[in-house]
Amino acid sequence: MKRVFTTRSHVPAKGKSFFGHWRATHHIFTKDHEHELINILLFIAAPFVGLLYLITFPIFGAAMLVWGMGKAVVNSFKPRAIAT
Repeated sequence: MKRVFTTRSHVPAKGKSFFGHWRATHHIFTKDHEHELINILLFIAAPFVGLLYLITFPIFGAAMLVWGMGKAVVNSFKPRAIAT
């Protein structure tokens, strides 16, 4: 693990963004731990994504049924040629 030793000034150096400065001064945000932080956040977000999927799936299914029935009703009232 690579540790960066700098001053803990909260003013970024000229030409650097605040997040880049934060990452350089706080070792939890170094590149060695960045993937671990992303994995933890995904682990925490996964149940909420699953719940959202569980709630929206029946809504989208019902909408597709209504849309298909609406198309069938519209097509049934189109004028047709009379067979002679």
